[in-house]
Amino acid sequence: MGTTRSPPRSTPARLRRAAPRWGPAGAAAVVGSLVIGVILTAPAASATFRIDFSPPYLGVDPIAGSTSSTSGCGASADLVVPASMNDTTGRLRFDARAHVPGCPGAAYPQYATAAGAAGFSGPNFTVPVSGSYTVDYAWNLSADLELSVGGNASNRALAFVETYAFIFVPSNQTYLLVDSSPLLFDEIYSGTFHLALRDRLVSLIGAVSLESGLDYECYIVLNLGITALLVGPGSASAHLNFGTHGDGGRLRSITIAS
Repeated sequence: MGTTRSPPRSTPARLRRAAPRWGPAGAAAVVGSLVIGVILTAPAASATFRIDFSPPYLGVDPIAGSTSSTSGCGASADLVVPASMNDTTGRLRFDARAHVPGCPGAAYPQYATAAGAAGFSGPNFTVPVSGSYTVDYAWNLSADLELSVGGNASNRALAFVETYAFIFVPSNQTYLLVDSSPLLFDEIYSGTFHLALRDRLVSLIGAVSLESGLDYECYIVLNLGITALLVGPGSASAHLNFGTHGDGGRLRSITIAS
C-alpha cells in the first residue's frame, strides 16, 4: 500500500462556480483545478488482449476524504457517512446533510457545505504489445437527493456527483485520462426537489496509448458534494444519500482490451 497520489483535474465551469471541489489526496484534502495533458494515440495493438478486474479488488490503495464547512447563524453540515470505498465489494458510500435556517438581522452570505471523494488506485497491470487500448470502468449507481429553498430569489441548494477515470504511469508519474462524467448535478432556487436514482449503469470508456514493458495502474475516483446557500432572508437545505440502496455506488468491473 503506497501513498495516494492526486492527478490533475478538470471541473465544469458551472460546478466550480457553484460549489467547492474536494479531491482524493488523503483524508479531507482539497484538490485544485486540473489540466489534463493530451493523450497521444498509437497504432492499435496487433494482438488481441483483454484483462478484467472485478470485486474483490486486490492490491489497491484506497482514496477517501471528506470535509464540511459552515458560515452563518445556525448553519449545519453533517457528514452522516463520510465518503469511503470498499475494495472487497467495490462499493462506495456517502451520506451528507447541509442546512441553513437563516437568522433575522444576520449578515449574508450564509452557507453550509459538505463534500467527499472516494475511490482507489490500482490494480496494476502490463500489456504485451504497444498500441491503443480501450479501458472501461463500469459503475452501478444509486442515490437519494432532497433539496429545499425558500425566501430570497437568489438563495440556492445544490448537489453534484462526478467521476474521473485514469490510467497512472508510475515510470513518469503521469495520468492518462480515460473518461470523466458529471453523473449528477441539480440546483434549485426555490421550492423543493426530490430524486431517487436506482441501479443506474454507467461506463467510463476511453482509448489510451500503452507501451509493453511498462507498469500501469488503474485510478478511479468519485467526487460528491452538497451546498445550501443564503444570500438574503430565507432558508436552504440539501441531503445526498449515495450508495445505500440496491448495489449503491459500486464499481462492477475494470476492463483493458486491445
